Amino acid sequence: MSPKIDFEFRYNWFATVTLEACVGFRKIRGQDRTVETLVKSDGECKIDLEGDRDESAGPSEEGKKKINWLIENQQDIIDSALGALFKEYDSIRDEYGSFYREDTGSDLPDINSAEELKMLVGDIEISIHQRVVDDRPYIGILANCVWEREHGLGWLMLGKEVRIIDDAQMAMTKYVVEADAKKIK
Repeated sequence: MSPKIDFEFRYNWFATVTLEACVGFRKIRGQDRTVETLVKSDGECKIDLEGDRDESAGPSEEGKKKINWLIENQQDIIDSALGALFKEYDSIRDEYGSFYREDTGSDLPDINSAEELKMLVGDIEISIHQRVVDDRPYIGILANCVWEREHGLGWLMLGKEVRIIDDAQMAMTKYVVEADAKKIK
């Protein structure tokens, strides 16, 4: 059974949906967006249908298809994103410790699996871009994380494949998507 999708228009069409693959991520920010919490997410995510701007027509059929594809493939997408981050985690810890000249243990503890990243990353939002390559949509996953509170964390995905891991802004930026798509063709 597909989850309920609630749509609202705010310059683009946005959807709110509960994704089982996002259950258990940490809620990094409280309601006032400044208080850190240790509460686990119920999986509710905001999805931005990037470029879907016709308020009078409602969300486009193409946008709805992409959301349905995301729902059907959510576990593979999230597993891929966490797996790629887990591979980079030691480098992130080293960079963080070097930059701040301090022990990384409190913000970046030793972890043994990609699943453990869920308590360091949270507040998942998704941006579904208009660009599609080889029948795979570009998807930006934006998150808060305990080690980069100002800029957050972002994955740029092409379908289920992680293309870039960087800050949250990168994952929702059209020119980054277009530059990556040019590398593929």
